[in-house]
Amino acid sequence: PGADDDPRGLAAALNSLGNLRWSQRRFDEAERLHGRALAIREAELGPNHPSVAASLNNLGALAWSQGRYSEARASVEKAVPILEATYGLDHPQVADALTNLANLTRELPTRLALCERVLAIREQTLGPDHPDTAIALGNLGVENLQLGRYDEAADQLERAIAVRERILAP
Repeated sequence: PGADDDPRGLAAALNSLGNLRWSQRRFDEAERLHGRALAIREAELGPNHPSVAASLNNLGALAWSQGRYSEARASVEKAVPILEATYGLDHPQVADALTNLANLTRELPTRLALCERVLAIREQTLGPDHPDTAIALGNLGVENLQLGRYDEAADQLERAIAVRERILAP
């Protein structure tokens, strides 16, 4: 097929318009557009394609932004194994999805384990002085704070600040 009749191109356009509608807070329309993109991607690419995972993440983030946390978590939980199988366990896109999953998880020990894994991926793939590593350190520090692990929390939060200061230094 030519570029004009490629269903994957339609799915990409639906995804982009869905993101626009989301930013305009037109949530019902955004959800419909992202749902159509997901259906096309699943039909054309199969259920385990990274584009399907991207659509699932989009739907999860959209549900999260509207306070539909269990629905959001279910979408992200479907996306994580697709990304792991596609890119490997220690890929930045996996870390992004795990961060989303941590934000949607109520159980502190599970959130802590997810944050620890994200930090390990960020340090391994991006290095210790990357902004995303600083975010992961901060997230882990907050989780340790909530668990009453004050020394660990302080260490991680101080490390996050030090990374950010190095990034901002002239």
